[in-house]
Amino acid sequence: MRPGELDIGIVEAVHPHQDRDPIGQGPDLFSTAIRGGKEELGIEISKNDVKFLGFGVDEQYYQWNIIGFVQCHETIEEIVSQRTRGISGKWEIIGA
Repeated sequence: MRPGELDIGIVEAVHPHQDRDPIGQGPDLFSTAIRGGKEELGIEISKNDVKFLGFGVDEQYYQWNIIGFVQCHETIEEIVSQRTRGISGKWEIIGA
C-alpha cells in the first residue's frame, strides 16, 4: 500500500466477528493483536503480552490506528523458522 516505507511486524484489521468483545458490543483489540500475531508471525501470545501505547489517525489514508508492542517469548530465529514453514498471513508483509 505504501511502496518504499517500512512498517511494523503485525498490521491487523479488526475483524467484526472474530474480534468481538465477549461482554460488550464493541471490538476486543487484544483479540485482534493475538490473532495478528498468530496469522502474520506464527507466534502465540496472550492478553498479558500485549501493551497498547497510543491511538492515531492517518490523515493521508483516512485510517485510525492503535500502536503497541507484544512481549514475545520466541527468539527472532524461531519466528523466522516458523514463517518459512508457512503462516496464513505472512504474504501481507512486503519483503517477507
